[in-house]
Amino acid sequence: HEWQVVHNYARLAQIWASDHLHLFYRVKPQARFMWLGDLTEQRKKYEELQCKSLDWYLDNIDHELKWESSHLCLWTWNPVNYFSWCKKPYPPGRSTIDHMT
Repeated sequence: HEWQVVHNYARLAQIWASDHLHLFYRVKPQARFMWLGDLTEQRKKYEELQCKSLDWYLDNIDHELKWESSHLCLWTWNPVNYFSWCKKPYPPGRSTIDHMT
């Protein structure tokens, strides 16, 4: 089921976070090679509804997430993601967005 969750996140990122895909792929590198299907209808709906961009959301709603995006440090070892892998000591009790630099 994890695959399906990552797949859905990737589809969402392609539509709503297209200017931030580099950050999404740092967190979910396995999504880079997933086939996401045709997203034409989703893009059309995004434009039709005049949805706010992720940049707008970061600037106006979630300032903490905006700060975190430039301090992301990943503990999960993945050769595809080696250069964004955190090389600092592992903080106790953390496992998702594991550590802020």
